[in-house]
Amino acid sequence: MSMTGVNMGDRYVLQMQHTLRRLGYNLAVDGVAGKETLKTFNQMIADSGLKEVEPAKPAAGDWKDDWDAKLKGVHPDLVKVVRRAAELTTTPFKVIDGVRSKEKMWEMYGKGRTASQLRAKGVPVKYAKPKVRKVTWLNNPLGSKHRAHADGYGHAVDVFPAPYTNAVWERIDLFEEVAKAMYAAGAELGIDITWGGNWDGDSRWHERGEYDNPHFQI
Repeated sequence: MSMTGVNMGDRYVLQMQHTLRRLGYNLAVDGVAGKETLKTFNQMIADSGLKEVEPAKPAAGDWKDDWDAKLKGVHPDLVKVVRRAAELTTTPFKVIDGVRSKEKMWEMYGKGRTASQLRAKGVPVKYAKPKVRKVTWLNNPLGSKHRAHADGYGHAVDVFPAPYTNAVWERIDLFEEVAKAMYAAGAELGIDITWGGNWDGDSRWHERGEYDNPHFQI
């Protein structure tokens, strides 16, 4: 994974530099892949404990058989980032959600909301589940990045780290390890991503409102 030379367009170098700054590294954003950029990239890899591995099938239990199905219809750029991150990460993860149908978005919107709240947004009241934890704060029930966009692709995925138990929801550190791999993959591929644990893209993760840990989008 060590970066010893770069031959890429300025746009990709800029994206990589922006990502490194969001991760907290002091680096000029100038679109030039000079010594400081290479040094900072390699330092990020070392700090993250990431390493390059030969592409291989995941170990038993790391990914479910529906891995490809979950990524079906997701934008190819985001699929590339997810697959590369899965090779880089020291914390195995699986995709739990990709493209959502209208019905699925209604279902997600109904969690934590009453029938009257759903009716006001044109959502069938059968999806109301006011007693469960709210999972989306979108004002528009169909405004999710998980929807199929005009380009025909969904622009978001939700991922979940091993060991795939309910207790993991409280393990912010595991989600952060996956996020580091996703950011590293995005920087390597020149694909800018946004994480639900850092909506504003600064170096401070999990500020107020930044709690959607499984969510990544382009």
